[in-house]
Amino acid sequence: MTHLTERIGDYAAQHHVAEDKVWQKRQLGIYLGLFTIALVGKDNWQTTATHPALADRLAAAKAVFADHRSDGADNVAELAFQALGTVWAGAPRF
Repeated sequence: MTHLTERIGDYAAQHHVAEDKVWQKRQLGIYLGLFTIALVGKDNWQTTATHPALADRLAAAKAVFADHRSDGADNVAELAFQALGTVWAGAPRF
């Protein structure tokens, strides 16, 4: 994940876009990717021999964005995982 964020400043400068917008887009993309994993991996959200639990991956993503959190991206992810939890008991929480 850090590979996707380590050069955001360079990307923003090169493309003449606000750095915070690039952070927001990357954050939302990663969160929605994890949400997709939750959907396709229904009931397989715990730690396996090859992958950490989805809840741990969500926590790791939040940690990567700790200094650049976007309320908008957080809210979208929170609502998505909250809705999933109402449909599938035991789904990971954001």
